[in-house]
Amino acid sequence: MYKIAYLAAGLVLLTTIACKKKKTPETPAAYVWAEGTGPYAPYTLGSTFTYETQSTAPVATDSFTYTVTKDTTIDGAKYKKLESNKPALASTFYCNYSNSQRTEITYNGNFGGVAITTLKQVVLKDAVPATTAWVETINVNVPIQPPIVIPVTVSFNYTITQKDFTKTILTKDYTKVIQVKQVASVPASLPLPVGTPNSIQLDNYFASEVGIAQRDLPNSSIKVKRVNVIK
Repeated sequence: MYKIAYLAAGLVLLTTIACKKKKTPETPAAYVWAEGTGPYAPYTLGSTFTYETQSTAPVATDSFTYTVTKDTTIDGAKYKKLESNKPALASTFYCNYSNSQRTEITYNGNFGGVAITTLKQVVLKDAVPATTAWVETINVNVPIQPPIVIPVTVSFNYTITQKDFTKTILTKDYTKVIQVKQVASVPASLPLPVGTPNSIQLDNYFASEVGIAQRDLPNSSIKVKRVNVIK
């Protein structure tokens, strides 16, 4: 009798197990970026970004590191402060990411030797298609012959040239890369020294979860070496 009871209990248990539905694996929740940050500006506090610099005139290789050190509010928006450990190679700047746009602010910088008190620009729009273009402008006083200065409007023309591709940088592959051509120019009528161009082109490469991945200038470049995003 007891054997029959045990056998019945075993059959019930096996039937119960067989009838249980398999659980569907849960999809991991997408990471929620803090205000002012995002995939193309992953600047959470304490994160670090190390770059290799290469120049052709003179030929040299060096490196520097940005560290995200501070939260601040500028013009009502949340910005992150990125400080360079080698100011001679890279300026400290502030970055905000919102509405799929990356905005950068640099204070007390310079453009071709011209002092710029504040430079604020939208440098990336990642939700728009390739070939999208936009213009940012600033007004500066250019010293022609001290104490003579000329007020000049500097134009920064941005164009998205490629989107969502993979780029190899220093042997590592980066995905979801967006290439943005940036041309900074001054009016052709400006009396520049002989041989001085009135425009400079930069090519910027932004990668998801990295931000700036590579920047090519006429005689130099910076390339990401190591990223530590704190989540």
